[in-house]
Order: sequence, then C-alpha cells, then structure tokens
Amino acid sequence: RIRFPVQEDRRGGCYFYSTIGCEMDISDDGQWIYVYGNSSMSAWNIDTLAHVYLPVQSGYRTRHHAYVSPNQQYIVVGRSAIHSWTFEGEELTTFGFGAKTFLSLEFIDETTIEVIIPTETATETHRYNIVTGEQLG
Repeated sequence: RIRFPVQEDRRGGCYFYSTIGCEMDISDDGQWIYVYGNSSMSAWNIDTLAHVYLPVQSGYRTRHHAYVSPNQQYIVVGRSAIHSWTFEGEELTTFGFGAKTFLSLEFIDETTIEVIIPTETATETHRYNIVTGEQLG
C-alpha cells in the first residue's frame, strides 16, 4: 500500500473531509499518478515516488490532462490553456487557444510540445516552447 502525502500548510492538497473532494488519474505511460483537488494537483512517479505539488486554478480535474517531459523536468497541465511548471514547482508560463480545447498534446523534446487544435473544417498543428510559451515555426 502506498500513501501519498498532502500539503500540510493547507495551500491546497487533497482533504478527504472536504466537500470539494479529489480525483486521481494515471498517465498514459503508467509512470505517473496525478491527484487533483482543492485548487491543487500533485504528481507522483510510481517507481521513485518523487513528486511535485502544483497550485492550479479551481476547476482543474482529471478532464484536464497532465503531461511530463521526457527528461522528467517539466509538467504541463491543460485543455484550452497550457500551464507549465518545473518539477521544483516553479510556474513557467501559461498560454491558451481562446475557446478551443486541444485534441492532443505530445512532447517533441524536453521543452517543445506539439498540440493539435480543432478548426471549423479540420485541425491545426502547432508547436510551443513550454518554458517561454513561444509558438515555434
């Protein structure tokens, strides 16, 4: 049995007596567990139990996806906006796509993501630097 610690300073975390509740999700590659609740998210590496606490906006739940960079230095969360952090919990950038939500997100390298966004008739593919938020090429 694995116990996942919560923040003790009450900045957020998963308080099971709270009416807000918590939700959990497992990464597509099976290496990370994400716990969402009370305006925060924590991510744990299943093998090492290394984790990061991230204060995120209210309303983030498992319907907002989380992605870890190949070098496990960065974490990205979002659907219609992208929020990125280091694994030390430093917020890097936030950028969005207006009212659109992306269909897929994939890391191309340690700091570049490729996002597919729906349009009226098809889809568009965009690449972004998650450290600066700059759209690439």
